[in-house]
Amino acid sequence: MLGSRSSAVVAAALFSLVLCSQVGFAVDSTAIARVVSEFHVEQRFSGTVLVAEGDRVIYEGGFGEADRTWHIPNRADTVFLVGSVSKQFTSMLILQLVAEGKLSLDDTLAKHLPDYPSDKAGITIHQLLCHGSGLPHYGSFHEIGIDLGDYLRLDRPVSSYVELIGKLKLRSAPGTEHYYSSMGYIVLAYIAEQVTGKSYGRLIEERIAGPLEVDDLGFAYNNQPVDRLAHGYEYEMRSLDDGSLELRYEPEGYRDQSNKYSTGGVHASVRALFKWARAVVSDRLLAPELRERMFTPQMDDYGYGWRIHPGDEWQLPEEVEVISHGGSLSGYQASIVIIDRGRYTIAVLGNSSSSRSGSVAQEIARVLYGDEPGPANILGTAIAWTMVRDGVEAGRSMFEREKKNGFPSYHNNDFAFYAYAETFAELERPDLGTALAELGLDAHPDSPMLHLGLALNHRVAGRVDSAVAAAEKALALIEAGGDDSGFVGRAARELVEELAAELTKAAA
Repeated sequence: MLGSRSSAVVAAALFSLVLCSQVGFAVDSTAIARVVSEFHVEQRFSGTVLVAEGDRVIYEGGFGEADRTWHIPNRADTVFLVGSVSKQFTSMLILQLVAEGKLSLDDTLAKHLPDYPSDKAGITIHQLLCHGSGLPHYGSFHEIGIDLGDYLRLDRPVSSYVELIGKLKLRSAPGTEHYYSSMGYIVLAYIAEQVTGKSYGRLIEERIAGPLEVDDLGFAYNNQPVDRLAHGYEYEMRSLDDGSLELRYEPEGYRDQSNKYSTGGVHASVRALFKWARAVVSDRLLAPELRERMFTPQMDDYGYGWRIHPGDEWQLPEEVEVISHGGSLSGYQASIVIIDRGRYTIAVLGNSSSSRSGSVAQEIARVLYGDEPGPANILGTAIAWTMVRDGVEAGRSMFEREKKNGFPSYHNNDFAFYAYAETFAELERPDLGTALAELGLDAHPDSPMLHLGLALNHRVAGRVDSAVAAAEKALALIEAGGDDSGFVGRAARELVEELAAELTKAAA
């Protein structure tokens, strides 16, 4: 007899296969359905999936709800925000303008933004497309006195955002380093608008959605309704009045479309992404020479709006080429994958923070090449959720049980342990956070971020000396690794300084 978990997976798979039966596939898609169903049951995947072989759809499935108030299910025609998958539409528009002679890949910002600061005047269109411009990502706004949370909520004209980007300090000299920057793609779309005299949304409509004959792909501002758009949700922990915690879906936090714009604000369905994927590997939207330029890896395997990987990076045969991009916004997750220039296409769109669309796509790819998919569940996440539901001891017992077998049913990484340890500290539950960080350190003893997670919880519990020791251990491990530029190093140093100040004040 099936257990409740297995029954749930099978039921979800059978539900998704109802959609598959409508598309007339010849390939057995049971394995694909089971992969997605596992993510739905174990990781709360909510969204839609489409898998195709050439021009033929072999799997379509919808999971969870597009609207949790009215219980509207996700379907193959449900529309989602696609986050950074938007960048490939922006790159297509730019390359089309290059083909028409309205832009050149060697054009500099000095040509199109003559009043831009001198340190950025030499940045080229090519460098913006492949993230070699030296422009920073979102984390640099605090350097010019702007709170990122306020930035994300503001409705401001694109010209205002481009002006702000001009004030940001370059991370590196243009052309010397790959550094992923959404700021560059905002500048690109602004230039396209200036050159054509048309809005970004109109350019997508006229140059991409129209030729592809799709009505579920585009860009719209917050005051422009989008048919069949799924609501975005955060699957998160909340503290109740009695001090206990619960996991539940909450509507996404507000972010204005004016700053998602060309770097994250496009909407699409999986069916629209499939038509798009078929078009970009053909001559339908772009001539072969520029298409090859788009798919040619520059620094760090990034082309123009796409990542290009050898197959072994996806646990596929090495000779396989994987072209892909992911996207993540508050409440939305997206992934589009093109394997061997269209032999297979995978589109995964989700409307919850727990959807892990990229992981779903990667496991589906493994199935397509006859491999067994990896586990859907993440060890740190599963133990944290178990602690919330059943207490610390239940989490510890689960960890010890799985440890004896080498954790075969879980992805085991330190970040999940840290993320939930930090969350427990923020929710003032250091009993849970300390226990989770200690279990994480059992599995990852040399993880700086887990020592930081432990320090955060010691601090909340009032164990200042232990907090200092854990933070200093994090710093020592970082120093031994030779790189202290990341968020863990900054956070650990700040914590040590704050704790030292607290100790000095207490001694006075």
